[in-house]
Amino acid sequence: GNAANVDPSAGSHWVIASASSGLVNPENLTSSVIHLAVRNGTGGFTNPVGSGGFSLMQGGSLGNTNANDVVLVYYVPEPAPVALVALAAAGILVAARRRRAA
Repeated sequence: GNAANVDPSAGSHWVIASASSGLVNPENLTSSVIHLAVRNGTGGFTNPVGSGGFSLMQGGSLGNTNANDVVLVYYVPEPAPVALVALAAAGILVAARRRRAA
């Protein structure tokens, strides 16, 4: 089902686990796979996520988290790189059309 308070145009984070004495090996979080599809008879994560994605990270660098937390992070790509790719593609198309016309 839908997770509450998810805005696909803005990043969010949720603490999904916390330990009293710290994480044993936080580097393992970077190799985790986050499944958004149907798993074990559930409906999966059904929020519209657009071009965003999810990752796991150790807390402490996000608001209201500490270094003993495992945090699920929803991130949205920065608009500048997306705009640069679109601008480059448009430039290539214009150059190709000019060559054909010449």
